Amino acid sequence: MGDRDQNVGRLDRLLRVPLGVSAAVIAGWVFIAYPLEVAVGVSVILPLALLAAILLISATTGTCGIYGVFGINTCGDEVCTEADSDEAWVAE
Repeated sequence: MGDRDQNVGRLDRLLRVPLGVSAAVIAGWVFIAYPLEVAVGVSVILPLALLAAILLISATTGTCGIYGVFGINTCGDEVCTEADSDEAWVAE
């Protein structure tokens, strides 16, 4: 992931996956239920799809831009920042 350290801990990542999948499923259901309504697409589907993408990407990479801006780090141990560690939970 370049020179960016991971700032999302294991528990945080495990919670982001089901939340992201749930948001994607709800967005898909709304898209199927209201296929031609533009207002629903813009106000419901687009935000849910964006939320799902953010949650799933941050869970996969272990970095969160919002956490970086506010200086939050839920990764409590050094394993998260060691890219060559066998225990690291890194998608490369």
